[in-house]
This record gives sequence, structure tokens and C-alpha cells, in this order.
Amino acid sequence: MSISSKRPSMFNDEAIIRFQTIIDKIEDIEAIIARHGAITRALGDFEGQPALLMLLVAIAEQFHKLKKCCNEELLHHFEEMTLKGYMIFVSLSLMITTG
Repeated sequence: MSISSKRPSMFNDEAIIRFQTIIDKIEDIEAIIARHGAITRALGDFEGQPALLMLLVAIAEQFHKLKKCCNEELLHHFEEMTLKGYMIFVSLSLMITTG
């Protein structure tokens, strides 16, 4: 899925690129889970687990960069607690799955 064709005018070019990167990473996560048949099998696989974790880290990094470059734009369209909640979720997921 590409958001460049449906480019919202509310975000600058850097934000659009970051959102597209997040979408791409989510699609990669979906593909890994589909290939393994279930998330539990993907997390149990010695290649699947690190791949999923790296994608989650990459998504968290993109959200962090979005917050740095476009905080005012983001907060105008998303609640700050939603962004903070996502970052907390990713952090907890990493702690749980990495032991």
C-alpha cells in the first residue's frame, strides 16, 4: 500500500516518507506471520523472532523521528497518548520477547 498517491496535504514530505516506511514495515510483519502460519510460530522460529523484533524497533524509530520532525503536525491529528502508548507497547514487546 502506498500513501503517496493519496498524499494528505496535512503532512510534509518527511512525514509522508516516515508514514510510508511504517506501512512497509507493518506489511513485512504481516508477511512473516503469514509465512509461519501464526504469530506464535513466527516468534518461536530462530529467524522469525529476530526479524519481527527488528521490524518493531524500526517502526518505533520511525515514530520517534516523526515526533522529532513533525510533533505539532502529529499532535494536531493524533492524540499524544496514542503515540506514547504505541512506544510503550513496542518497548514492552521487546522486553518480553527478548527475555
